[in-house]
Amino acid sequence: MTATEAQFAKVAAATRRRRQPLRGAAEIGLRVGKVRNKYKVGKHFDLEITEDSFRYARKAAEAERTSIVQKAERSKAAKEKAATKRTADGFTVESFRCLLSNLATIVKNRVRPAGTSIDPFVMMTIHERTTPRCI
Repeated sequence: MTATEAQFAKVAAATRRRRQPLRGAAEIGLRVGKVRNKYKVGKHFDLEITEDSFRYARKAAEAERTSIVQKAERSKAAKEKAATKRTADGFTVESFRCLLSNLATIVKNRVRPAGTSIDPFVMMTIHERTTPRCI
């Protein structure tokens, strides 16, 4: 983000220089667009482009954070769900590994009866597991 700010500062300075200042909203916008697309953090800035000036500022919420990738605080509902292993509707919460193992028990069979005039059809089969479920 500091690299983006440095490049935005150069564009802003180009609009204020004495010799051949950068003029026109379109020209300024093109220069700002190059910087914004290069670093991909333009969404974190408030930009103001006029015919003869360019201003930028970090968004207030972004300026308070010390890191772009900062852990979000868990909500009360998320903490409760993690503690009880149940959703608000009362359903059991499963881990991703458990979900994959349960999905692995579903089989798609294409059945072609031999010696009959019946068209082939698809039959879904769920294999019953005898092992305890993971949570």
